[in-house]
Amino acid sequence: MHLLTIDDLIQIHGPRRVLFAALGAMFTPSPRLRIGGIEGMDDRLLRDIGLPPRSGAPPRLHSRLMR
Repeated sequence: MHLLTIDDLIQIHGPRRVLFAALGAMFTPSPRLRIGGIEGMDDRLLRDIGLPPRSGAPPRLHSRLMR
């Protein structure tokens, strides 16, 4: 299996469709920009999804575990 070239895509789908697909890909926000929303999360949410907290504080135990 090989990757299709631009010429192959144009032959299969037509030039207009390939052009609009390329333009759509150029102007679609990248996943990295969507991940930028993580910066607004607090430390508890970051820990919940497995990321280290920004404050550098050790993770707190759940309140039920501290009783």
